[in-house]
Amino acid sequence: MPALGLIAAAAAGAALLAGCGSGSKSDGGGTARDSVTMAIASNPSLDPAKAANQADGIALSGLYDTLVRLDAGGNVVAGLASSWTATPDSVALQLRKDVTCSDGTKLTASAVAASLTRLVDPATAAPYIGASFGPNKVTVTADDAASSVTVKTSGPWSQLLPGLAMSWTGIVCPAGLKDPKALLTKSFGTGPYELQSAAPGRRFLLRHRSGYTWGPKLGGSEAGTPPKTVQLNVVANESTAVNLLVSNKLDIALLGGPDLERIGRSAFTVTQKDGGTVWLAFNEQGTSMKDEALRRGVAQAIDRAAFADAATFGRGKVIPSVVGPSIQCSDAGAGAAVPKLDAAAARAALSKVGTVTIIGTTQLGGGAGQEYIQAALRGVGVDAKLRNTDTATWSQTLTGGKGDWELSVVPALNPAGSIIIPISQTTGAAPPKGTNFGSAQNPQAGAALGKAITQVGAQSCAAWGQVQQALNARVDVLPLSTLPLSIVARKGVSVVAPQGGMPDLGTIRLG
Repeated sequence: MPALGLIAAAAAGAALLAGCGSGSKSDGGGTARDSVTMAIASNPSLDPAKAANQADGIALSGLYDTLVRLDAGGNVVAGLASSWTATPDSVALQLRKDVTCSDGTKLTASAVAASLTRLVDPATAAPYIGASFGPNKVTVTADDAASSVTVKTSGPWSQLLPGLAMSWTGIVCPAGLKDPKALLTKSFGTGPYELQSAAPGRRFLLRHRSGYTWGPKLGGSEAGTPPKTVQLNVVANESTAVNLLVSNKLDIALLGGPDLERIGRSAFTVTQKDGGTVWLAFNEQGTSMKDEALRRGVAQAIDRAAFADAATFGRGKVIPSVVGPSIQCSDAGAGAAVPKLDAAAARAALSKVGTVTIIGTTQLGGGAGQEYIQAALRGVGVDAKLRNTDTATWSQTLTGGKGDWELSVVPALNPAGSIIIPISQTTGAAPPKGTNFGSAQNPQAGAALGKAITQVGAQSCAAWGQVQQALNARVDVLPLSTLPLSIVARKGVSVVAPQGGMPDLGTIRLG
């Protein structure tokens, strides 16, 4: 089994639904004709290397450009690099020549290389670095005369090129590298905005840069004018966000719960995106769920469409694998290996299973999805106990490495839009060394994973598909539904969310 556990500990923890919210409340900020106010769930990291959740990615999308980007279709498109040549262990990139930093200095290849070298330095402790480069050493070289940069890894890593599109690879200009502590309060990027002021726990004000012309083409409408300022208000509670929207104190917010129904559709545009996936994890370490026949029986008892209706208020869709359908290399055919609903077979398989404990977070649909699974198992004669808790308690139980639960509903955000995130949560090392929550050891999935990370293009996707099929075939996981996020924007304001349901600030338009 490839050592994905080496790369995933921080990544998957940050990608869980547990990563949302700081407990702060916004006092609103109002809007002006040339300004947009948007809610984010927590204080964002202003240092790209420290990016770990959706709020970080949103803020950084306005401040720091990356070498390449992923568009609305999951395709790699030009960013700071205009072209590139990729192999399994290297990417050579040709840089645009018209890019400047927010302080007016020209961006050079050497500056790009210095930023990436800081990112991969172990001393930087970038939490998501493994999703971009794998468990490899990374070297970055530059040719200023040719305006080119080459990124090389010590071993093959199929996600190297799309990994350079992630927010944590945002290029920090030389002034920021000279004083990394200043990255906590100022911005030093090439993005469409620069930070004007920061009030942690309340708001972050970004001002548009005049002369910014090198933005990526992400597949959305470019009609309209970028706002002169974007204000990010910290709003941890969805009900509060909706109150601010309807009272004209917010223009954009991300919603996932029932409060969406309070939004007046005549005043707002609502766009639904897949922010991640929801699946059932089986604890195969020291519990009855190490028996494949019992896992299969549990899967046969669950109507996945009914779960999606209960947990996501009817907005989620049944998924064929733990990899969301919008993620590159998601395998729709993997669904054929998922056990079919069969109550009689489930009852026979689970007749002697004993007590089964289900854990879950009430942050997902108030816990209604877990309640449905409990009822489904009781319906086939299982003594099913349910521990619906707050997110922090659930997350600690899930990642604690103890055998005090059999089943867990796992809602996992994927703000990076990377296949590495869900696969690292279902393969590799178990907690606390890794993030394979169910502790499953699947030889077929491991062999396919070994191929997937050493190839690029169609061959890589075929191998990633085999990983997903192997996990389903042995019922090491039960894919349940998408994790829907609704992007609410006031009429006259538009924004594109190309990656993991994450709105890109550079795409906001007025008019």
